[in-house]
Amino acid sequence: MTKTKTIHILRTWMLRTNEELMINIITVMTALISSTYLYISYFVSSLTRFTETKLPQLERWLVT
Repeated sequence: MTKTKTIHILRTWMLRTNEELMINIITVMTALISSTYLYISYFVSSLTRFTETKLPQLERWLVT
């Protein structure tokens, strides 16, 4: 096997590996973003539920 052919094979392999690595990174980033979105939306809905139920009680308690 000649030196140029070896270099060509290595370059092709590196390009393919980099492409797979980028796909994996994009997949992981997408999963992180979607899970972060789920946690934030859950927190906001919990906060909304809390303010709807506990705030009037707290208000009454402070007024009296």
